[in-house]
Parts: sequence; structure tokens; C-alpha cells
Amino acid sequence: GSLGEITGGFDYRFEPSNPDSLVEAISHLLNKHHSVESQKNKACAHAQKFTWDKTAKHTLDIYKKLIA
Repeated sequence: GSLGEITGGFDYRFEPSNPDSLVEAISHLLNKHHSVESQKNKACAHAQKFTWDKTAKHTLDIYKKLIA
């Protein structure tokens, strides 16, 4: 799926049907709190690449190409 592209790899994933997987993800966050702050900053910088203005312009450009 596109989740990795959207999150930039700064997410923590777990298998929803596996409670142990969730425990492992939470434990990782709690035990690696020093790296979590760094990941958070990188994730915020990555998220700023996605704006409604850019999305609207890109969508409009596609529609214009389809009409032409």
C-alpha cells in the first residue's frame, strides 16, 4: 500500500489482529524515547511536503491534461 510513502517510513506499524505486535510497537516507543523525538521531527518535516494547495494544483493539472 501507500502507507510507507505517505508516512515516509517514520511510522510504527503493528499487526491489528495480533495484540503482541501492538505491545511490541508500544514497548519500542517507550524504550527508545530518545530516538522518538528525532523521528517525530523528521516526520513533521516530511508531512510539510503535503499541502492542500499542492494537492489541488496537482489534481487540476491532471484534469487539464485529460481535457486537452
